[in-house]
Amino acid sequence: MSALPSSGQSVLVVDDIIATGGSAAAAGSLVERIGGILLGYVFILELDFLKGCTKLEAPVYTLLSGQKDSSVES
Repeated sequence: MSALPSSGQSVLVVDDIIATGGSAAAAGSLVERIGGILLGYVFILELDFLKGCTKLEAPVYTLLSGQKDSSVES
């Protein structure tokens, strides 16, 4: 069994967290480049204030979302 999808194989990208979306977008791009069919992305946590999901061109599902806490000063 190969770790890479074969041409025409459906792929769901799963990761623990999405922040800026760069790594997830690269993974999705790689799937499509080798001929896979990108079904979407699943994340445990989304840091939605970084808007990483806007970089992804397939459906995105997250279990939890985190907002920047405006009461905490940097």
